[in-house]
Amino acid sequence: MLKFDSITEVVEFLRKLKRSDFSSDLHYIYYVRYIKSKLSSINREYAVKAFGREIKKKSRVQIYVSPRYIVIRFVVGTKRGGDWFIQRHLHTYVLGINDDFKLFVNRVDMVPVGARIVSVDEYGNELYTVPDDKVYQIFEFNHNAVQEEVVISGRGSYRVQGEIVIDAMGALCDLHWTIKRSIEVESYITRLYTNIIALLLRQRGFHVEVEEECVTMPLSVKRNVSNAKLKIIKRAIKRELGNPIVVNGFMFYYDIYPAVRCRSGNQYCDLQLNVHPHCTNKSNDMCSYILDQIHAAIEELKKTNFKHIFGNHTIELRNVYSLSVIIEPQIPDVIKDLAEMVRPLEAIEIYTDGYCVDQDTEVVVSHHEHGITRVRFSGPFIIRLRTTTVNERFPSELNRVMLSKLISKLMKQAEEET
Repeated sequence: MLKFDSITEVVEFLRKLKRSDFSSDLHYIYYVRYIKSKLSSINREYAVKAFGREIKKKSRVQIYVSPRYIVIRFVVGTKRGGDWFIQRHLHTYVLGINDDFKLFVNRVDMVPVGARIVSVDEYGNELYTVPDDKVYQIFEFNHNAVQEEVVISGRGSYRVQGEIVIDAMGALCDLHWTIKRSIEVESYITRLYTNIIALLLRQRGFHVEVEEECVTMPLSVKRNVSNAKLKIIKRAIKRELGNPIVVNGFMFYYDIYPAVRCRSGNQYCDLQLNVHPHCTNKSNDMCSYILDQIHAAIEELKKTNFKHIFGNHTIELRNVYSLSVIIEPQIPDVIKDLAEMVRPLEAIEIYTDGYCVDQDTEVVVSHHEHGITRVRFSGPFIIRLRTTTVNERFPSELNRVMLSKLISKLMKQAEEET
């Protein structure tokens, strides 16, 4: 349990850390190079020239202590008059205690929120205290579930081993509902309806442009058009096209919401028709026709196993449904040909990087140092695998540390041989 009453105590503690206090040579060398070296420069004043004058600056530190973590933020203060002001944050690091009571190091982008200030020394260095769960938020997880057997029973982000995090979403996960209601499926149906409406408007003499999910009539209404006028436009277009639109015996139930997009320096604005399909569950409803095909395709999906490598971690997922699905609905050629006169219709590609799991699913995480962690679930969930969030420069800094270590080892061997 880490506990300090002043900045001086923390800094002295950090300066006395030895190799045996760390989980590996890598973390110790990183600490010496990137943290300990900066501790020696705090409270020192220096001057820089800017805009033809000399500006005094001073390095300071903000330290956040929880029972298992020390968060260190190095900042630069600028002197204005007789007072010091923080100008910018430079670097933020975390030292944490692992399950073997050894230290590890990370570089992050944030400091904990909701911290309680303990003390401020004469140089303006600040000491705060926070609970561990506030530090978890820096790494973007809220449950520290590092143990050999883990059971996930609620929504949240679970750190299960090392930097491996499992995001559990949707406690009432239903594979069919998840895929049928996905953004990709809704977008596909909306694009189909948008294409048909755009084609029918062109056949009636309108010049229209088709965007992702709307039809645009360029420079068609005055800049000061009223909402009442837009409602009249909506009713007129729906009366002309019909609602539903009938093509080859299939019915397209829809709604449109006119909107105005004005261009600079022009008294006329673009009229946008945002298209929203309606599903009625009638046998000849095109929307329901497509969703029934998707439902049938999902029925053919089987549980299977997957294997992923995250750094030095191997993750096996057993008895899961993958949400990475490609579905190409079979649309009557007459309708497809009409729609593709406007733009091509592509297959529905659902790449959510997610899996549907239930009580029969097991996730096995293995690592040469951390061992094996088995994760099970109390019910159906949608899960996503990821790593804890760290500063984007942290991996490259670790690489530089490893390279310097290898070079030092090579030089030492060369000296011994000579």
